[in-house]
Amino acid sequence: VRPGAEQRAASQMTWEGARRFCASQGQRLPTEAEWEFAARGTERRPFPWGAERADCTRVVFGRREQRGCDPRLPLGPQPVGMAPQDRTPSDLWDLGGNVSEWVADRFLARYPACAAPCRDPQVRAGEDPELRVFRGGNYAELAAELRGAGRGHAAPDIALATVGLRCARSL
Repeated sequence: VRPGAEQRAASQMTWEGARRFCASQGQRLPTEAEWEFAARGTERRPFPWGAERADCTRVVFGRREQRGCDPRLPLGPQPVGMAPQDRTPSDLWDLGGNVSEWVADRFLARYPACAAPCRDPQVRAGEDPELRVFRGGNYAELAAELRGAGRGHAAPDIALATVGLRCARSL
């Protein structure tokens, strides 16, 4: 870690690097369903914090030119928990902005069918394509892309400056 960056959200790692880091901590990457439940809750909030539109000074997003916020705001990952609006009712920080986060699932354009009661319809190994999913908004996104249901994808061997990780623990 570069000096001065210790409190910043981790980013620019591959899916495999994120998976290995979580495993080294006795944890794992969350599934897509777990991540979305954490971001949206049982009330299915549009944004992790609720229905209120994101404010540039209270969520880390829109930091690139012509992205909606003052381009003089700091670019890149910011210290975790510094954005007062980007906090869920259950006290999880930075699910809407700062960096997007890898999850365990493989990417499919549509979630797999799941018979009721549906429990975590994870896309498992052996299913195509090999792309991996990341969730949440990030410092370069537009406000509309901070939705709790937003998702992106990339090859597992790609390290993106806007994508990091959040580990989960099985109970």
